[in-house]
Amino acid sequence: MTRQIQNLLNRNGRYFSRLSVPVQLREIIGKRELLKPLGPDRMDAIRQHYRVIADFQDQLEAARKQLEEGKPEKPVPAGKPLTVRQMARELYREELRQDEIRRYADPAIAGKRDPDLLQGFADAFASSLRKLIAGVISTDERKEGFVGATIGYAIDDFRERGHTTAKAGTPEYEELAKALAAARLEAMERSKERDQGIFNGEPSHPILTDPKPAPGDPLRERIISEDSTKPLNEIVPDFLKSRGISPSMEYEHISSVRMFEEHLGFAKPVYAITRADVRTYMKALQEAPAHALKRFPGKTLPEAIKANQALKQPYDLLTPGTINDKWLARLNTLLSWCQRNDIIPDNPASGVKIDFKATSKPPRIPFDASDLKKIFDGYISGEDRFAAICSLYLGTRPSELAQVRLDSIRYERGILIVAIEEELKNAESNRVVPVHQDLIDLGFEKHVEALRKKGATHLFPKWFKDGTNARLKAEKKCEQTGKPLQLNQHFPKFIPRRFNYTYLANIGITDTRKNFYSFRHTFKTGLAIAGVPKEVRDQLTGHKNSDVGSIYEHGYSVEKLKEGIDQLQFDDLKLKNLCS
Repeated sequence: MTRQIQNLLNRNGRYFSRLSVPVQLREIIGKRELLKPLGPDRMDAIRQHYRVIADFQDQLEAARKQLEEGKPEKPVPAGKPLTVRQMARELYREELRQDEIRRYADPAIAGKRDPDLLQGFADAFASSLRKLIAGVISTDERKEGFVGATIGYAIDDFRERGHTTAKAGTPEYEELAKALAAARLEAMERSKERDQGIFNGEPSHPILTDPKPAPGDPLRERIISEDSTKPLNEIVPDFLKSRGISPSMEYEHISSVRMFEEHLGFAKPVYAITRADVRTYMKALQEAPAHALKRFPGKTLPEAIKANQALKQPYDLLTPGTINDKWLARLNTLLSWCQRNDIIPDNPASGVKIDFKATSKPPRIPFDASDLKKIFDGYISGEDRFAAICSLYLGTRPSELAQVRLDSIRYERGILIVAIEEELKNAESNRVVPVHQDLIDLGFEKHVEALRKKGATHLFPKWFKDGTNARLKAEKKCEQTGKPLQLNQHFPKFIPRRFNYTYLANIGITDTRKNFYSFRHTFKTGLAIAGVPKEVRDQLTGHKNSDVGSIYEHGYSVEKLKEGIDQLQFDDLKLKNLCS
């Protein structure tokens, strides 16, 4: 099937480039649409099409400038998130507006702008701005708040108006500070020019200028829409909005754009990004230290690479797998989206990756009968023992088990169940798991009632408390760094970690493929051996859409699930108690 190309029209076997003229520009352009014949040959028409559309865009841009002449800028609505470039432009416009107000308030200022004292202050301030833009700030100056003292007033203003959440000490704050310092310095230059009677000066810094291809620029033909001249950091919000992905994945996409633009040295318009740009970025990533933001806070990707190379013992570099599957993959996904949405004609990142032979971690495997006997005949006790038994008979993930509330343990249609309904890996993880008869015989229900009488709220009070405290610390750190919280990474640090690194070694289980998660694999394997249908196994383990509210409509009944789980049995495993 032939791919439809935006703005390329076929009329009776002949091709035309067609671009609709916005209503507000029709009076200036004198037409409702721009149309140019390209001939009957499709391939020849396509070759001409992108160049023609670029010409049309130039005409529309000229009309927009004519329309906007003398028209005051509309204020940006409070609470609207802005990109770094948008905030830099907003500050530049505001500084020039304030300069005009001062001049109209006191005409004598024009031509005699600053007395010597004020001029000396302006020169010193400009020197500080240049220092900040160049990134040559000493450790002592950084500790003394040099960045905040120089341009912090503008960042605070944007934060109060809801345009940014950047906080002092984070890479985002440093990046914004450099951009705003450039805008402030440019505004000061315009003010000096006005003192000399020059009122038509234009900014030269790339963050304040609209990239316009030169007439002979071969990349000019890649401009096929209004968004083609935008940098990736202004396109990524629309991309994220259309995808509806998790906060952590959003952060990775934003970080990938930031790192790519740091490598390029500026926010390059998307139409001008070439395959060579992506390949040199790939090579730079091969020299980049792992966890560069943590190890070299406030530094750009090239600065972090240089700083790491200067260390006597450099940090480990990014692995080829991380480069391919994370940073290059995120950039490739974004540029592919740009291609599908007719922002660029092709994806320059397609197929760019490091050729290497991947080494995978050993897969987790279930415990065998002798393993289970060693585990439960040993000295494991208390919550650790109870957690191991529950994981074996309920098949839960560690983060799910740690969060089970006592209120989630109840009867459904006369069957005792555990509802897995807290913050989970995905929507499919919501489910109900009937309590295995062996657990009931061991006194599971009595143990739950004893916990309720003590005022507990969760099945594993200490584990939940430890995990929650770890999460609170992580949230505080995320607030300081601006990074998203990694869901459910805190609970496995406690009971599962002790089990993996201490208990298994003590009882002589040294196979690295076996750990706390192997209880879940043992559960799934046991169900399969017992002949339980795959659909029932998937519903019990949360591998299909079986949320609590719709389980009876869209999945197996709780009676069928109970019948399936009770077929699970472990040979030679003789458990006498839950916790001791």
